[in-house]
Amino acid sequence: MKIEFLRDIKGRGEHVMRIYDFDKSQAQLFRDDIREVITEGRTVHLSDKEYITCVNCFFSLRISGQDVGILTDDDHHFFLKMSIAGYEDILQKIEPFCQRDAKTYIWLYDLDNPVELLFSAGEFVLHPDDVDED
Repeated sequence: MKIEFLRDIKGRGEHVMRIYDFDKSQAQLFRDDIREVITEGRTVHLSDKEYITCVNCFFSLRISGQDVGILTDDDHHFFLKMSIAGYEDILQKIEPFCQRDAKTYIWLYDLDNPVELLFSAGEFVLHPDDVDED
């Protein structure tokens, strides 16, 4: 499983945090980490997990009083801040990936936030014109 921050998709100031290139067993480990956030209420640093390779960022999960989405102060350290209900919704969305190996993708939330969260079992590739490499 890899995590990568893609900046300025299509030049509109929209960004994507992409969780991709994983199999069923890695999806299950990710699910378990989300469950840990829900049950223990503590921050989980995905960047520290052996089953995850963070390509260009640090990514952590935190409980929040409301669904906020992904926040950053420096475009390098990112925090997903969701309510318990928001994380439970994410768990429902990723469950099919935990049941079988797949080569599809799903957006994990629909919030008014400039950073979207993409969960893609395969190497979901955005068109090169859609990503600003700077």
